[in-house]
Amino acid sequence: MKKHLLFGALFMATGTFAQITVTENDLIQVSDVVEQAYDQSTTINHTSGGTDLTWNYDQVVEDSAGVLNIGKPSWATGGANFPNANLYGDDNSGQGNVFFRKDASALDLLGLYGDITDNGNDQAVYFASQNRVTPLPLTYSTTDQNSYVLDFTFEPGQNFDSIRVKQEADQDFEADAWGELTTPLGTFDAIRLMKKEVTIDSVWGYVSGFEQLIDDSKDSTYTYSFFTDDSSVRYTLLEYDFNPMTQQVVGDIMWLKAKPTTSLTENSKEKFSLYPNPATNELSISTKTEQKRVEILDMKGKVVKRSNKEQLVHTIDVSRLEKGMYFVKIYSNEQQTGTKKFMKQ
Repeated sequence: MKKHLLFGALFMATGTFAQITVTENDLIQVSDVVEQAYDQSTTINHTSGGTDLTWNYDQVVEDSAGVLNIGKPSWATGGANFPNANLYGDDNSGQGNVFFRKDASALDLLGLYGDITDNGNDQAVYFASQNRVTPLPLTYSTTDQNSYVLDFTFEPGQNFDSIRVKQEADQDFEADAWGELTTPLGTFDAIRLMKKEVTIDSVWGYVSGFEQLIDDSKDSTYTYSFFTDDSSVRYTLLEYDFNPMTQQVVGDIMWLKAKPTTSLTENSKEKFSLYPNPATNELSISTKTEQKRVEILDMKGKVVKRSNKEQLVHTIDVSRLEKGMYFVKIYSNEQQTGTKKFMKQ
């Protein structure tokens, strides 16, 4: 629940080797399409904070990748639930959207909408008051503190009548270093932001009115994110978690694969329908404009069926697919224009 909610943090810079300041104008904007890569195997060296530093992380490799679409909340399913948001993000997974508020003082994550628990039901989940991505303006020695609570209940469909999930977090921020960062994308002036997040996670199950504590744990995470004031990039250059006890980088290293494009528009998210859903033998995908390609993917992201005809209605044989949940993605030319889920029964 903590990582990859579409984001960790955001931004970048090129040019002279100097200290920089990142403002709201240097961050994600409506219509951005961001390509992120994840390195699961390479080890990089973490350095202490300081000034006029050099980081060379061009050895990171792409083990997996993702795309984050940024738009107006009014474009998104569930946007009406977040009236204070001015941006939303969609990672094409079909599991939902995340909603942000960006202003001169901070970039904040307000909540999520979609099938968050993968139980087939969409719901809105809120951070009270907000989950901070970064304070602004961001320059060397910037510090900030923030707290949030995530508290929601869902019906799992088995074992329990309902499950309640609560996460309480305290966040401490410090821009502890500035210098020059090199990644496979290039060399950039950068600010490094350290975020210490202490979370208490509690999970309860309910059966016939009786409460059972399933999980109660406390965790501390140190995340280091590199930002820049290059307004043509607008996203985190590189991000990783670090364990100060073991002095090791842990988990995936996220890095920006390419500068964001601006191909996403209000009309580029094609509205389409699936029927029947659940499906047993055939699934029909109906669109308002002709789509060049339709793909069906399993929950691991593997393409299991494809239709390459340019037409308004694609009918695909799904009779041999195993029972379970799948994604349907549609493409106009080579640009993905929509994603939905369906159930094979």
